[in-house]
Amino acid sequence: MEHTTPLVDIDSISIKSEIPKEERIKQFLSDAKSPDQFSCGGVPVRIRFVNSEKTLSASLEQYFTSLK
Repeated sequence: MEHTTPLVDIDSISIKSEIPKEERIKQFLSDAKSPDQFSCGGVPVRIRFVNSEKTLSASLEQYFTSLK
């Protein structure tokens, strides 16, 4: 059985725009807990990467073309 922790809703994360970029990144990573797994408006988001030479743009184009 896989242990899962509640996903942080990124809508609840507030980052001060006046702090330096590096500090904003650190704050987001800290607040998000797991930046590759979060919730956005109640929708769970899990980001995974594969070792592929295909670009994100090419993958999205192929996906949206397949919906026609």
